[in-house]
Amino acid sequence: MTLYKVFLLVHLIAIVVWVGGMFFALFCLRPAAIAVLPPAQRIPLMHAALGRFFKIVVVAILLVLATGVTMAIVSGTKSMPVTWLWMIGLGAAMMTIFFHIRAAPFARMGKCADAQDWPAAARHLEQIRLGVMLNLAIGLSIIAVMKLGQF
Repeated sequence: MTLYKVFLLVHLIAIVVWVGGMFFALFCLRPAAIAVLPPAQRIPLMHAALGRFFKIVVVAILLVLATGVTMAIVSGTKSMPVTWLWMIGLGAAMMTIFFHIRAAPFARMGKCADAQDWPAAARHLEQIRLGVMLNLAIGLSIIAVMKLGQF
């Protein structure tokens, strides 16, 4: 296996972890938590789970950036396929959205949860949900663009 293929594998695994984690949080964890837990239990659970996930996403982003830049340099940046440019632009948008979510609504949600202000915490959690939904849509779009660009 060439070094390039190792970088590509790490790149793809990091993306699968990030995109798959968003899908799980939105369509499995959140609905289950809403169905079985009152706000006083649901909000701290979601904050703890998202906190763990967000730490993993930071690592995934670092891996995506490191491997992506390396593969672009090895491939020659002047001959990049147009799909790579789409991937880079959309990936940058995803990273920006993620860091906003982490710095703003997630931080505010934690403060509200600590104060046991469940309605305010729920509003911030909804902002997180919308941002994650947007990022999931972008992430799935990147996957589609990259796959369709192979034909």
